[in-house]
Amino acid sequence: MSARNSSTVRWRWGKLLVAVSAWVLLAGLAPAAAQSGRGGGGHGGHKPPPRRSPKKDRPSGSEKGWLVKFKPAKEGSEDEDLLGVLMVKGFEKHSRVVKMIVHRTESLNVKVRDHTFALDELGDVLWKGLYCTASWKLKETDSHRKPKELESLSFDTIDLEGKIYEIGDGMVVLKAVPKNGRQWPDVEAKEKSSPNRRRETKAKRIARRKVKLKVIEDLSKFQDASDEEMSLDDFEVGQEVEATIVYGRPYGMLVAMRIPSDGSGADNPNGRRPPPGNDGPGPRGGGGTGPSGGGRGGRGGRGGRGG
Repeated sequence: MSARNSSTVRWRWGKLLVAVSAWVLLAGLAPAAAQSGRGGGGHGGHKPPPRRSPKKDRPSGSEKGWLVKFKPAKEGSEDEDLLGVLMVKGFEKHSRVVKMIVHRTESLNVKVRDHTFALDELGDVLWKGLYCTASWKLKETDSHRKPKELESLSFDTIDLEGKIYEIGDGMVVLKAVPKNGRQWPDVEAKEKSSPNRRRETKAKRIARRKVKLKVIEDLSKFQDASDEEMSLDDFEVGQEVEATIVYGRPYGMLVAMRIPSDGSGADNPNGRRPPPGNDGPGPRGGGGTGPSGGGRGGRGGRGGRGG
């Protein structure tokens, strides 16, 4: 073998030994690096965040949003305790509709404040558009796919002040604005569902809206400025009122409606306080200043309820 060939062979063997040594070194460092990355004794390692179970696999949860639909169970259903299926959609932009089966159970409650609805009347009070919070749990079944079962449904309320725009059969329309500088629930929901949106430095103007409200028997209450009980027939279009409602589109739910505590709306469809000292009989008699016969006791224009 020539000197040149001998030199070439030695160079190739040297290159091979370097490659093998590098591979052995990397193979020995790999387990140590993996152990360090798991926090198992290595320096500078940290544990990865715990893995969260998907939302569909959680044993319970809640959804704050608006009621999409309540589908009552069909008559003659094999499940005698099945009342129907409730669908609620969250306020987030890309949220999905959550379907929950509704069973007749002792723990189930559907309520507004301290008023609980009878389970047999759910079909009459659960309509599309109402803002609500639904809590659910996964129902235990033999099937691999476990449905969500409604545990509770609550309706949040908001206080308004304004005037009566229209009165109908079991319905009242208010032209009002939320009290205490609060924003409308749908505006609040939109702001909360867009946390990355640039906040305006100037406060948003709170618009006066027409709100259509259904009057619900055993729920809707009516009072005068002294908290005495009244009925819807005692109010008039144009009258100033305060109201507590469950917000909804196109219809909300009337919880309470009252004459303001300062009495500014009593027998005063134009919403203006009567001039001071004007305690004489109104233009139609009955004692008072209102166009329908005056004071709370008279109401001569509607047959009278008192002196």
